[in-house]
Amino acid sequence: MAIINLPPPTLIDGERGDGKIVTTHKELESPDRIEFEALNVRPSSTGVHSYVEMFLCSEASHEYLACKSNRVSLGYDTFNIERHAERGRLSNAAHKLLGDEPPKTADGTPYTQMLLKYDFDNFCRLVWDVWIGQYQPTELAGDPLGDPPQFLIHPLVIEQGGTILVGQRGSGKSYIAMAMCVATDSNTNHYWKVSQKKSLFVNLERSASSIRRRIGAVNGALGLPPDRPLLTLNARGKGLADVRSGIRQAIEQLGVEFVVLDSISRAGMGNLNDNEVGNSITDALNSFGTSWLAIAHPPRNSDNVFGSTMFENAADIVVRQTLVQRDNERGIQLSMAKANDTEIARPSYYGLTFDEYGLQSMRVAKAEDYPELKAAEQRSVTEQITDHLLHEAGEDTATNIAAKLGIARSTVTTVFSDTSKFNKIKRGKEVFYSVKTT
Repeated sequence: MAIINLPPPTLIDGERGDGKIVTTHKELESPDRIEFEALNVRPSSTGVHSYVEMFLCSEASHEYLACKSNRVSLGYDTFNIERHAERGRLSNAAHKLLGDEPPKTADGTPYTQMLLKYDFDNFCRLVWDVWIGQYQPTELAGDPLGDPPQFLIHPLVIEQGGTILVGQRGSGKSYIAMAMCVATDSNTNHYWKVSQKKSLFVNLERSASSIRRRIGAVNGALGLPPDRPLLTLNARGKGLADVRSGIRQAIEQLGVEFVVLDSISRAGMGNLNDNEVGNSITDALNSFGTSWLAIAHPPRNSDNVFGSTMFENAADIVVRQTLVQRDNERGIQLSMAKANDTEIARPSYYGLTFDEYGLQSMRVAKAEDYPELKAAEQRSVTEQITDHLLHEAGEDTATNIAAKLGIARSTVTTVFSDTSKFNKIKRGKEVFYSVKTT
């Protein structure tokens, strides 16, 4: 019995999982064929895991499948594709669906259970090599005079970059983020200079009726018709992992180029203090290939992102939102704490008024309108470091503090040279600092 090998697997774009699919097929007697697919391929300590599925494709109907579809799933599973037993269970179950008299291969050989297992084994053996082929290095010529980063929302969101907006609860972050989303979607330049892009607001926090009301209020504040629609994914109680495929589908099918996530705290991928979880969340946002803005919450008595430092490390821009209440107006300050590939802009100020329906109006303000916020802008680097150590870290290294606060490490070490204010503790190769207290 001659064994005809499968065509080499290839990597194609897909609409499920993380957007890429490794696939090949086995030609049967015309017009049938078996297709093999693998997606969400990932390594682990025990081997390579993947979602795999087999399909029967045909232009004819198949009585033994009681289906006239031209692509029918024969079976699927997620498992360690390097393990023989798991592959055998799935391929045997799939072959049973082909009936007591299975179809024949292109050369007339019966496509037995053994042949299907042989093909599936060889497919799984090559999946990982094909998958990592998309990440091969290339020679890239430097261009010091290349175009500078382009802004989607000047100066807070760059094209193809990620921004984290962090502020205390009740400071109006969701309204500001939604206003940016609507402004970008509608090309409204009242408050920021925007580049018009199809925008998606991902709501993991609130009910659909609440978001509908907020969209109407934000539209009115931006001078747009209150009933102007905004592409929205409402998934209260779900996590980013649950809606990731829906976001990717909207990007591919609807041309979305800006994603706003409310919020990182509801991402549902694990403990936010875990560095791997921080990386997983930001990797998911970056994998969309769009500009993104994600709302984050700080710990108590701090203005940094709650959880792992990987959140702020992975973002291109970190914006801190500070609030002061003045009669019926909320004074908002947006200040850039970190910026990659662009300068840190001066803080901007806005006045927001509310009624029983939510946001009523929004205006561009001046620093002089809110002296308390202006004072915070001028707070010294020493005060920022002291606050971080006293209210959040207790003790920390100069490298971590520089990354967390968006301050040059050399500046941090200069501050720590004042031994009258700071303790220096060496542990192994690392040096930790804390505030001297009486």
